[in-house]
Amino acid sequence: MLRTFTLLIAFLINPNDTFSQGRNATWCFGDSAGIQFNSGGVVGITSVLQAQEASACISDSTGNLIFYAGSLEGNSSYYANIYNYMNQLLSNGDSIVSQTSITQGLLILPETNNSHRYLLLSLGNIPNVIPKVSLFLTEIDMSQNGGAGAVISKNQIIDSTLNHSEKMIAIKHGNGRDWWLLNHQHNSNLFITRLISNNSIVFTMYQPVGNIYSGVGWGQMIVNQTGDKIVVADYSGILEKYDFNRCTGQLMNFIDMSDIPIPGFDRYYGASISELNLLYYSTVDSIWQMDLNVINPILTKQLVYADQNNNACMGQHLLGPNGKIYIANMLFCGGPTNINDSLNTHLTVIEQPDVSGVGCNVLPYFQLIGGGRTYLGLPNMPNYDLGPFIGSPCDTLTSIGSIPENKQGFEIIPNPVTVEFSVSISGIADADNYFGLRIFNSRGQSVYEESKYWMGEKINCSKFSAGLYAVTLTRNGRMWFSKFIKLWH
Repeated sequence: MLRTFTLLIAFLINPNDTFSQGRNATWCFGDSAGIQFNSGGVVGITSVLQAQEASACISDSTGNLIFYAGSLEGNSSYYANIYNYMNQLLSNGDSIVSQTSITQGLLILPETNNSHRYLLLSLGNIPNVIPKVSLFLTEIDMSQNGGAGAVISKNQIIDSTLNHSEKMIAIKHGNGRDWWLLNHQHNSNLFITRLISNNSIVFTMYQPVGNIYSGVGWGQMIVNQTGDKIVVADYSGILEKYDFNRCTGQLMNFIDMSDIPIPGFDRYYGASISELNLLYYSTVDSIWQMDLNVINPILTKQLVYADQNNNACMGQHLLGPNGKIYIANMLFCGGPTNINDSLNTHLTVIEQPDVSGVGCNVLPYFQLIGGGRTYLGLPNMPNYDLGPFIGSPCDTLTSIGSIPENKQGFEIIPNPVTVEFSVSISGIADADNYFGLRIFNSRGQSVYEESKYWMGEKINCSKFSAGLYAVTLTRNGRMWFSKFIKLWH
C-alpha cells in the first residue's frame, strides 16, 4: 500500500507526464541515429553523427532540438563537431577536442545569463601536444547566423594537469541556477568537482574518496533525478554509491557495492536510476537491479535480464522523459560496423523501471531508432529542469545562512567574524593533528591557504572584504565544509 501511495504521489508531482517534452526530449547518438519523445510517443530521427560513445544534445523547453555534438565519419577520432537542428555544421563548430571513444566525453550546459548561449564541456587529448585526457570548454551562441548558430570560442583548456577518466556529469546547484561539474582522475580515487557560475568555472574541489578505478575508467557515472545520489559503474568491476550535497558539492556516505560479476557476465559499463531510485546496471549481456532506498543496496541485487544473443553487447543507459530507461546495443562489441541488424537498429527498453525484479519488464531490441545504428553511447544529458531547494539557504554564493546538510559538527567561532576566528570539529578525538585549510570568497577564489592548520589556532581575516566566505578542511582523504560571514572592521 505504501509503495502504491508513493507511486501516486510521484505521478501527481512529476511535471514530466507520460510523453512530456523538454530539454531532454531529443537524442542524437551512434551512427546517424536519434529518437524524439513527443505527445505521439517515441519516434526515430536522423543525425549526422558517427559517435562510438561520446555525444551530447539539448532541446528547448518544448522538446525541439537546438543543437548536438559528436564525431563525424571521416573526422579524426580525437575531435567532434557541433550541428544545429537542421543537421548543419555550426560556424566554427568543427575540430572540438573530444575523443569519440570516451564514455561521457561531451556535455552541454545552458548559460545562466543568456538564453542563446551554451557551454560545451569536452574530454580529450591531442597526440604529441596534450598527452593527458584533459578538460576543454567551448562556447556556443545560437542567436548568430540567423539562428543557425556559431561557436564563439572553442577548446579553452580548463585542466590539462590531471589525466581525467572517462566519466563526466553535471548536477544543478541547490540554488537552481548554477552547476556542479563532476569528473574523476584516471587510475585513482580522486573526484574533481567544479562549480560553474556566471558561465565560468569559479571553484574547484578535489575529494579523494571511494575505490581506485584501474585503467582509463570505462563506464558511466550517473545521478538520480533529484540530484542527491550518485552511482559509478566501472569496467574494472567497481560499483559504488554516494550521497551528493547540492549545496556544497561534496560526495558523502560512500557505499561500496562492488561485487565480482558472475563468470560469463563480464564487467560493468552502463547504468541508470529510475525515478524512485531503483538502480540498473549492465554488463555485456545482463542487467542487474538494486534498491538505493535501503541501507545496504547490495542485499537487494537481482538479475532482471540475461541476453542469449552472442552477437551484441549492451552499452550506455539513459532515463527518458517518459520514465522508461533506454539502453544502447552494439553489434559484435569490437567496434563500429557498417552492418544493419535488428540488434543495432533498436534500443533495449526497461518499460517499468520503478517495479522491483523482473516485473520491470525488459524489452530487448525494442525501440526503433531513426537513421543508422547504435554503438555503445547515448547522449550525456543532465537533468536540466531540476529546481532549487525552495526556502533553503544553501546558495554558497549568495546565502548568509548555514547549510543544514552540514552534519560533521564543523564550526567557525565566532560567526559572523570581525577580526579573527578559529575552527572546531566535534567528534574528532585527535583534533590536535594538522589539517589542510582553505578559504574561498563569494566568487570561488581562494583567498587563504594553510597546509598545516592546528585545530583551534586563530586565523586573522581583518583584511578580508565584508561578505560571505567558504572554508574547507581536509585530512586523510576526508573533507569538511562550512561558511562564515565577514563583517566590516
